[in-house]
Order: sequence, then structure tokens, then C-alpha cells
Amino acid sequence: MDFFVVPTATFSLLYALVILRHDRRRVMHVNVTSHPTAPWVAQQLREAYPFDTAPRYLIRDRDGIYGLEVRECLKSLGIEEVVIAPRSPWQNPYVERLIGRLRRELLDHVVVPNERHLRKLLRQFLATYYHAARCHQSLDGNSPDPRPFQLPKMGKVRCSPLGVRLPASVKQSYRIHDGSGVIRLVAFSKWRVTFPLLPLSFVVGRWKTFQKLMLSGALDSDDFAAKPKGPIKKIWFHKAWVPVVDSREGSILFVDLSPEEGGKRGQIISHFRESGPSKVVAASFADFLEGIASELEHGVYVADKKSRSLIPNPARKRASGTT
Repeated sequence: MDFFVVPTATFSLLYALVILRHDRRRVMHVNVTSHPTAPWVAQQLREAYPFDTAPRYLIRDRDGIYGLEVRECLKSLGIEEVVIAPRSPWQNPYVERLIGRLRRELLDHVVVPNERHLRKLLRQFLATYYHAARCHQSLDGNSPDPRPFQLPKMGKVRCSPLGVRLPASVKQSYRIHDGSGVIRLVAFSKWRVTFPLLPLSFVVGRWKTFQKLMLSGALDSDDFAAKPKGPIKKIWFHKAWVPVVDSREGSILFVDLSPEEGGKRGQIISHFRESGPSKVVAASFADFLEGIASELEHGVYVADKKSRSLIPNPARKRASGTT
């Protein structure tokens, strides 16, 4: 774990935090702030290691930012911190080399205007290039996300980061728009709050997070027993579930590519942190988007320009309250 500084177009400084896993040279977490504090670092550690995925050791330098809150957070996660000697960055070589690589291959070629732009650049670079395609000598020429050898006799090879074939309606939608950006389109029935469709880089990132949890065995306990309604597998996560909406608070919509008997491949299912998969929301991604359009046409929701999201129609609420 380490910080590095990035100057912006207005000559202010942004601080980026990276947490690197040594065995596969995989970046577990990256985030950016203009005002780093110990509570902020502690929160990044919690986000990097949810459930029981924390490593045994964490190497860091003697920066004063790693205060009491950080040490208490590491202790609560069961992580033993290894503090390097003063002025000895070579004792934390893997993350130092990663930071140098980020500068040479990305940041030396762009001018960063603000915090949001830098965060997006780093996450896209890691998701689409560093993890999926960049070769590492220490990994025998492989990438952090391992791939099978592609021999010439295999012909033209196309590799999907998810290892699944998406339905045509999903592909057609993402060819037009890579998610909905900051525009919030989707409302969970549990709340009257809307959330944006995820861009493809976040779809892959969220899926890999769940896949990592599944492979680690963290989801095998009775705490993650699922009792969904309808033709959905009775497990907390399946590798053929592709996230398309994430509330960031534990509520997700998946495209289900491996339904139970009676279900339809490509159906949309809801998933909650407390209970796992819940129910089938729509028969397909196309039906799901048509449902959003229908609610707009019938005035169930209206577009709010200020918040750039769909909100329940106030006029409809007043009318229902007077009848």
C-alpha cells in the first residue's frame, strides 16, 4: 500500500492510494482524494477487503497519514502491518514499481483536470489493460488475470473478460451507450431511489470482485444461504450473473445467464446484500429497458434536471393523495 501525488492542470495536488496484492501483482483497490486523512485511508481498506478476504500482512511506509484509525482498522480486519525502515522505499518494491509504471504508461501522457477524471483514468487503465492484457515477467509472461495460452493453430481468438456470451439485447444497448454515466435511470422497488446503469469497465470490475469472493470460499458459510423466489439458483452468487446496476450499498441487478429450470437466459434478477438473490425483475434486458421507458411514458417517473435522475412524479403522488 502506498500513496503517490499527481499534479492537475490548475497546479493543485491529488493523492492516489493503491493497494497491491503481491502474488498476482493485482491492484486490489485504487482511489483518489485531494485531502487524505487517516479515516479516509481506513475506509479504503474496508472497501478493498470486504467480508473475509483480508490478507495476513500489509506492507506500508512510515507516512504520518497512517494514524490511529488506520492501525485500528488493520487490527479489526486481522491484518498484521509490516512497516518499512525510514527512507527505504526499496523495501516496498512491488508497489513502487507499479506507481512508476502508472506514471510512464498513463499519467505522463495526459493532463488531469480534477479528482474525478484521475479516478476514472486509473480505474479504466487497470481494468482494461493492466489486469487483462499487460504481461509480467514474474508471472511467466501472463497478466494478473490469467488467460489460457493462445496458440497459432487456434486461429482467431477473442477473449471475453467475463468468459460468457452476453445476450444480443445487452450488446446492442452497450454499443449505443456505455451505461448511463451519472444519469440515474433504475429504481429498486425497495426504495424510491434511482441508480445509473454501470459502464462496461465497472461491470467487469464488479463481476471480478464477486468471482474472487466465490473462489476464496468466503461465500460458502451459512450466512450466505439464499432463498430466492422464482427460477434462480439458490446460491449467493454464480459466475454467470453479470451486474448491470449497483447501488453501492449492497443492492444489485444481475443479468442471469444460467437460470434454473423454468427461467429464461438473460433474465434480470435483483440481489440484496442481506439476503442474496431475490426475484426475477424482467424476462430480458430489453424488457427491463422497455419497463423504464413505459414508466416514463405513463408518468410514474419524471426526469429531474437538477439531480440528473428519474424521480417519482410529484403530480402523481399529489393526485393519489387526494383520491
